[in-house]
Amino acid sequence: MPYTLPEKKIPVAELTGKWEGKRLNDNAITLDFASYSTDQGKTFSKPEPVIGIFSRLNRDAYNGDLILSYPVNIDVVPQRAGIVVEQPEMYSSITLNGNPLNFDHSRFYIDHSFPVANASGMLKKGKNILSMELQFRHTVDTSRVASERYGTEIESIYLIGDFSVKAKKCTTTMDSQRNSDKELQPKSVHGMSDFFIDDEQKEFSGDLATEGYPFYAGAFELKKSFRIDKINPGERFYLDLPNCEAIAMVVSLNGTLLDTLCWSPFSAELTQAIHEGKNELSLTLVNSLRNLMGPHHQKRAEMTRVGPYSFTGAGGFPDPKGDSNWYDLRLTGKPTRLWTDTYYSIPFGFIETPEITKMTE
Repeated sequence: MPYTLPEKKIPVAELTGKWEGKRLNDNAITLDFASYSTDQGKTFSKPEPVIGIFSRLNRDAYNGDLILSYPVNIDVVPQRAGIVVEQPEMYSSITLNGNPLNFDHSRFYIDHSFPVANASGMLKKGKNILSMELQFRHTVDTSRVASERYGTEIESIYLIGDFSVKAKKCTTTMDSQRNSDKELQPKSVHGMSDFFIDDEQKEFSGDLATEGYPFYAGAFELKKSFRIDKINPGERFYLDLPNCEAIAMVVSLNGTLLDTLCWSPFSAELTQAIHEGKNELSLTLVNSLRNLMGPHHQKRAEMTRVGPYSFTGAGGFPDPKGDSNWYDLRLTGKPTRLWTDTYYSIPFGFIETPEITKMTE
């Protein structure tokens, strides 16, 4: 039989409107700004990027007492919550609103190096403070002793649990390093700030990053029904996702697992499970660690080439034109070349409306 190109797909239904949804893993908010004190808590700085505090203390060759105070704002107190800290054993004290936290290494978040302390019942409406005390040691780059060479690595921490994360300020841009390269399908980036913890909703438009999950790393189930009035012999039906953002999407229809989509074209055949009348579609979207761990604060918003310096404003691969003193420049209000306090998150879910299409054999 001679080869022929398949007929063009015919649109059947656009899956507009709300989807019923639920997350399948803990939600999270990345806490990477803190106030710090080097005089045993008598005075504190204004909130600064923790990685900037680390850079300044290393520049000044500081050794001594350090207290980090991480703020988190809560509008609706979650019933279940936990605090995630990498290497909690290096801190002499970790408290949440004055309550000591105990880290159980049998419970971890994503990686065994990220143990979780139960924080349920310790949070309150308004401003919450997580305080961490330790003895800071600056890096000695020339040392052959690993602990001296890397110094005291203070890091971002994470609040996880049953909640949504909302931003008081949120914009969407197409101006990114990813899009300027013109090598990949153009996708938007969300710029956010002023986060707070809120209640979760049960219906979603499709881009979960702006609907309570800007830092989420995990699986999320979305469900929606649609109708097919008549199925003719030889017709084949498909779910098409013209522009979406997820690492993997598991497609089920009417309780039948059909496909897992991991690369373009994001299209799954529905023929074997579809029927006339009402159909129930289920998509399980799986996200990456990008929105949880960043980099969040690059002025070029979303990057396809990332190195260690991409998490700072110092410059280095892939963009050498940074500012070595970026953490001081931002305090004075002077312009920085790379750093921005805005958090950039990529979409998670649908950028364009999914649709049901069909072809005839």
